[in-house]
Amino acid sequence: MWLQQNRRLMALQAEYAAALERDAQLIAEAIGATAHRGTLWLAAPKGKLARWASASTQYQSVRQMKRVPTGHDSPWISGEAMGAEKVTLKDVAKDDRVTPHWRSALAIPIMVSDGVLPSFAAAVVTFGLESTAVAAWERQEEWEATARDLSRDWGTRLSDIAFYR
Repeated sequence: MWLQQNRRLMALQAEYAAALERDAQLIAEAIGATAHRGTLWLAAPKGKLARWASASTQYQSVRQMKRVPTGHDSPWISGEAMGAEKVTLKDVAKDDRVTPHWRSALAIPIMVSDGVLPSFAAAVVTFGLESTAVAAWERQEEWEATARDLSRDWGTRLSDIAFYR
């Protein structure tokens, strides 16, 4: 997965950034709160996740990408969601003077498959939300289908590049 995505890094950066921008709008509409900075975190070597694409950034090299640990004890919500393979939503402490400002973060794990072996978590998409985690969880029924659709769409997109092209 990692190698195939990286082989097309320059071509995929603009495509993924645009998709993440659209996805942030879909999540915002479903949750009823502004969503910021849709980001794709891709499984990287040595048990890490790399911030591979973002609505606000286009990387020129994999060396520029932030890498975070995965697992239930990861200090990053993306790493936690990857380790648990479940949607994670948490409040975040962020200085109110920093813009854009968000109060919580939503992380959606992405499952990929080669069509033969069982699917596995290989990526996570995250969004900063202007609502609190409690307020967003109260509206879970309204946004969980959107989260499922985004996970499926990203899983298909990543699987196609890794296993079928």
